[in-house]
Amino acid sequence: GKKESTASNTSSGAPRERSPARLSGTMLLHMAAAASPVTLSGTYEVISGVETVWQKPDGAPRGLLFLAHGCQHGAIDFWPQATKCTQCVGLPEEVRITRYALQAGWAVVAMSSADRAFSRCWSFEEDGPAVAGALKTLRAAKRSVRKVARKHLISIFRGGGGGGVPPRRWF
Repeated sequence: GKKESTASNTSSGAPRERSPARLSGTMLLHMAAAASPVTLSGTYEVISGVETVWQKPDGAPRGLLFLAHGCQHGAIDFWPQATKCTQCVGLPEEVRITRYALQAGWAVVAMSSADRAFSRCWSFEEDGPAVAGALKTLRAAKRSVRKVARKHLISIFRGGGGGGVPPRRWF
């Protein structure tokens, strides 16, 4: 058969070596998902008035991932129904995010916006202090979460209503 070259031609026709392929974060998460199955079993709590669902990975967590839902959704969308979260509904895309993060070794916490009756969208002014207080309470009450949150804390906002990245004072 024909052997493939690892070189490509430049505009002058001279061969150029290709750099090694780089793995994206998504590719790494897919690899983690294929390599280590995980049981999703979120713990539902209302912490300082904030609806919260959280779970640690099976091994030592590499950090804490904060998940914020899009409008018309909530924290319960990120886990399927389980013994510790009978309220959870587990929407496919949100569950996939949670599964991949746990398989990659992250502890995961999702919280719901204060508006649970109308748009269920986030308001930085109203939700910011509530989320900050709930995260502080969660870290204080759960030794394992407190140790993880000191390592790394990242966040993912679903949808466009949240405006992207939460203010640093939330954490």
